Amino acid sequence: MSTIPLHEIEIPAAEDGAVKPWRKRLEALDETKRGGYVCVGSWVEPGAVYRLPAGALIVGVDRTSETARRVRLWRVTTKGELTATRDSVFKSYAAEFGDGVRKTLRSALDKYPPTHQGPQLVRAAAPQAPQPNERADHCALCRRPVPAGAGLLVGKPGSREVQHKPGECPPLRNERGQRCSACGGWVEPGDGLLSSPIEGVWNVRHDGTCPPEAERQAPPPPPRRRNERAGTCVRCGQDVAELDGWLIPPAAVGGSWSVEHDGECPPPADQHTGPTWRITAGVPGRYEPVPSSYWTLGQVGRFEVYEWEQPVPEDAPGLVRVHGMPSLIGVVVSEERPWYSRDEDGDSPSDDLIGESGWFFSGRVRLATEEEAAPLLAEEGEAAIDRALGARVRLVLSWRYPREGARYLPADELAQELADVELVELRTRPAAECTAIGRGLYPERVWIAEGRDWVMTTAHNGMDGDDWSLSNWGREIALLHPMTDELRRLVDDLTARYGAGTAA
Repeated sequence: MSTIPLHEIEIPAAEDGAVKPWRKRLEALDETKRGGYVCVGSWVEPGAVYRLPAGALIVGVDRTSETARRVRLWRVTTKGELTATRDSVFKSYAAEFGDGVRKTLRSALDKYPPTHQGPQLVRAAAPQAPQPNERADHCALCRRPVPAGAGLLVGKPGSREVQHKPGECPPLRNERGQRCSACGGWVEPGDGLLSSPIEGVWNVRHDGTCPPEAERQAPPPPPRRRNERAGTCVRCGQDVAELDGWLIPPAAVGGSWSVEHDGECPPPADQHTGPTWRITAGVPGRYEPVPSSYWTLGQVGRFEVYEWEQPVPEDAPGLVRVHGMPSLIGVVVSEERPWYSRDEDGDSPSDDLIGESGWFFSGRVRLATEEEAAPLLAEEGEAAIDRALGARVRLVLSWRYPREGARYLPADELAQELADVELVELRTRPAAECTAIGRGLYPERVWIAEGRDWVMTTAHNGMDGDDWSLSNWGREIALLHPMTDELRRLVDDLTARYGAGTAA
């Protein structure tokens, strides 16, 4: 235990008007730092009493203005007194701990090296009686104006603020309309009282008792916003110039804002009238070159549309729903300017751009008329027939998972089976698809022969896992499927759809 005697020392108080004054017991110097940061030691409070050993050094700084920076150094004497060893006033921040002051501090530390006994607080600084404010300011509690002399200065020297005298803060009124936090009714601006903010939001309550439920005022509708950019009216499909329409907020978080005309829609000028729906598309790729458009105005096609603005009628041409998303046959009536979406956080505006950067397109379509939709509906009907036939072929004539009764013959036995047989290749797909090499469960070629009770399928041998030793018809694998009633109906339907076939 140290035997060095300790003295009770009152730290000099801050000067009047000083801004953020400070005191520190000096224990070392860090001359790599600037300003007061050069002083290393323990903080002590101005005006407080501490137990300190003889030789202890105290550094104090009082800044009363930008050109008055007072730096003092005190030392505790063996008689328990605090004596000033330096008292200087500087005009700039750089000079207050310049070479001269550092030399003084360095010499003092060499002469009076610090002990390991830190300052021991005996008595905190006595609180000062609040002083009246000499200048008009705003109250730190209610933010209302406080005339000169009508309030008090509170806080520590250097960081004092103005407050109303206790009990004199006027009640805080709401400056804008808001729901009452107690009853949920609407409170007009200035008619309510503000309460302390929760998570940064001020609550409002009625001034006095909340009115009965039957007398509570309903909140007004939210204010409408003008369109700052030109857009397409969701009601008539015509263009709406900048600031000539109203914005319609999205129905869901993350959705797009829409535009409608202010009042009645104008007569059409060679444009479609009636409801329209939004369509979108994404094209992954680089920023350049900048595309001009994705669709063509007047283009008829099948589109998936968003119906959060308005529902799609059930009699829309070709309407189907895929995972709840309506798909219909429509006509493109407008297209907005595309914008480039960068995949920085995975939040993509389009399914086509998930995990990728690319161009995002947005447009609007109307319902196609019966005449406009007829060719596409007919094309889709033909495609549906082809898909149904293809599904039957894959089911009945599967070569990877053949049905019971299908025969695989070695090459020599197959050659005997096909001797003196005139094979006819039967088309199983539309002509446009016949050039593609079949894969999976779909046979590449189907053969029939008059007078035979089988249908032969051949598939290319060469997929992953295939054994070339299975090739029994050139480089292909041939299977003989028994001619069942189901298979005969399939052959008849394929012949009726795609023709009688071609002789080998």
